[in-house]
Amino acid sequence: MDTLITRLREFQLRDKFTKAELTKFELSSFDSTKRDKIDQVISECVERLVEEVSKKRSKKKKKLILRRYFKKFQRKDYTPEERDLVYENYLELAKIVKVDMKNQLDRWILGLELYIAFKTMMAYAKRNIKETITYNCKNCEEEFYIHITKRSSDIPDVTYDIVQCSECREYNLIDKGAGIESFRFGKCDWVEQLEKSRFSEEQAIARFEQVKLFRK
Repeated sequence: MDTLITRLREFQLRDKFTKAELTKFELSSFDSTKRDKIDQVISECVERLVEEVSKKRSKKKKKLILRRYFKKFQRKDYTPEERDLVYENYLELAKIVKVDMKNQLDRWILGLELYIAFKTMMAYAKRNIKETITYNCKNCEEEFYIHITKRSSDIPDVTYDIVQCSECREYNLIDKGAGIESFRFGKCDWVEQLEKSRFSEEQAIARFEQVKLFRK
């Protein structure tokens, strides 16, 4: 519990509008009124979350708090780039307390029409999944996936993959195996592919450790 409160406090106090952060979202500056509003809403939300964590309240209660404060952000008040910044910061806050806010955040950032189109496309894509391989992140132990959409016995086992967990952003090294013609990742992001013709298992692990060290 103390660790969770510490993480919330660190997030609350962190400057979310540094030059590096603004550059990441293709922003050269940020309106001071909007900045103060974002800081205030997030800070007040964190205070409520700290209170709930201290009382050992349920995840449902935390989600209600997150949703209540997020409603203070009116989509029309922000440019697309500013929305990206709000989205990423609020998503990070939700992940700290292990609350899934992605649907509400996606709906906010995309707008209702695009969100409905996106969900329809995802539902169609899900129907094409033939098999799912599940992994556990070595750091946070959350599950991530490979959704296989087509298998073929002609496809050899030729690569290792380095992926990044969507929950904690830690890197993981995986071996998908043979027979996979087409697939997509779930709850992780692809980072790098290592061909087995060039990398032995030991060399792949060494490269993986390099990625972990230098891409932090």
